[in-house]
Amino acid sequence: MNPLVKNYFRQIEQATAVLADTLAERRENAAVQQEARDGLQKEVWSRRKEIAVLQEAASDYDDLKQENERHRAREVELAERLRKVLAYTRALTEEVRR
Repeated sequence: MNPLVKNYFRQIEQATAVLADTLAERRENAAVQQEARDGLQKEVWSRRKEIAVLQEAASDYDDLKQENERHRAREVELAERLRKVLAYTRALTEEVRR
């Protein structure tokens, strides 16, 4: 075989080997990046779920707070009524003792 053709084929083989190595590195890099992207996507989905749950809890919080305030107001009212009943009971007890 002609030495020039032989040399040309050798150069092509070397260039092909370099290209194959570069391609393998790029594929590996792409795989790593894809794994990282998948991990980040899962994290984003998880955060979205958390945000949805927190938003729902926040919307329920106002209703629960109002309900709690109503219960406390009713508790105060009941305590006042019980004090009046106790005062009436003591007054009646005093009247009965006389």
